Amino acid sequence: MNVLAKFAGFILDLPKTVFFNLKYFGVRGLFILPVLVSRKVKYVNSGGKVKLEENLRFGIIRLGYSDVGIFDKRYDRTIWDVRGNVVFKGTARIGCGSKISVGSTGTLVLGDNFVITASSAIVCFSNVRFGDNCLLSWENLIIDNDFHNVIMKNGKTIGKSKDITVGNDVWISCRCTVLKGTVIPDNCVIGSNSLLNKVFEKPDCLYAGVPAKMIKEIEKWER
Repeated sequence: MNVLAKFAGFILDLPKTVFFNLKYFGVRGLFILPVLVSRKVKYVNSGGKVKLEENLRFGIIRLGYSDVGIFDKRYDRTIWDVRGNVVFKGTARIGCGSKISVGSTGTLVLGDNFVITASSAIVCFSNVRFGDNCLLSWENLIIDNDFHNVIMKNGKTIGKSKDITVGNDVWISCRCTVLKGTVIPDNCVIGSNSLLNKVFEKPDCLYAGVPAKMIKEIEKWER
């Protein structure tokens, strides 16, 4: 029964999967299906370009799937809103309810073994880059743009986009906000409900708080 259910699910997902692979990879992608797309994914914009820096093989990217028990994957829709560039450097799992929004001037780079568990959002109008082995928990917001300029009394305007860079082996816990200009070094853990808005220079650390600060050094974290 479980095998039959999975096969039935694959058939129901096939129209969204076929559209994505044919759109971004042409006929070769149609035969290989390197990206599996859940039927619960909503295509708001499906423009721009998607690049895989690994040989095309079946199912290396999974969009809109999740096993997180506290989210109802039957109703929690994933959003794909892309007009810019998305680069996958290896495998990626983008969970149910997650939102990927890349503007026409934006480039989103996801390193190998990238995972969003569920219901997190990445909004990219400049450059957002994740290293390898990064894990995003649920209900995070990664955003490199303010969308609205603020005019100061001295005439200076603030509100432009700034790049976000996340190193290798970074775990961002649930309900964090990562704002423009943030840099997170390698092998770091970000505590729940933290706000990140600057360059953090020291690797191998736990950062947490509003705004986030270094709490303690760590050896490593485990999935």
